Amino acid sequence: MGFKQGDVEQDYERRPRASKEDGPAAGRELLPVREGGKWQRRTAPAPKGEPQTKKGKQRAKARAQASAAAAAGSAPAAELSLSQKRATIAKLSAQLLHSPHKNIGLLKELHELASRDVSPATRRMAALSCVAVLRDLIPAYRIRLPTDKELAMQVSSEVEALRAYERQLLRGHEAAVGLLRGWLRGGEQQQRLPPG
Repeated sequence: MGFKQGDVEQDYERRPRASKEDGPAAGRELLPVREGGKWQRRTAPAPKGEPQTKKGKQRAKARAQASAAAAAGSAPAAELSLSQKRATIAKLSAQLLHSPHKNIGLLKELHELASRDVSPATRRMAALSCVAVLRDLIPAYRIRLPTDKELAMQVSSEVEALRAYERQLLRGHEAAVGLLRGWLRGGEQQQRLPPG
């Protein structure tokens, strides 16, 4: 009969995609386009700034974590500008939400900004971010600390990691509630995280 437009598109969908062996120079294949009455295959070059290998991705991730740690911890909070503090709060919150089990310790840093920063605007932003992050992270089920009997039992490493995560989450929640209670009393009293 005749050539139909759907045939080319269907052929494109049935063809196997480019494998990882094609390498980063191969780029990625785009949908075909009709130019001058003929269907043309298109490829997009691989983005230059984007790491293509597993090691490249790991290096980029390590650089990002190092720069976030440098922004959060290297300079005293009083020396950073308000926009830098905002960026630090945003980075800490984003990292917490991206992978909470790995970065739950950043909740303590966020609370430190909320309770000890010189600027009231920064304290408010950090407290609001801390509350928003906790609201997203706290699960629907009830979290409680394990009893002595439960602690004496031998558990898998996954259960132990979950217990440690939930313990940190509870500490962060208690600290945030204490901070908010202090604000309700009228004074922004400096609340510390419970030891441990």
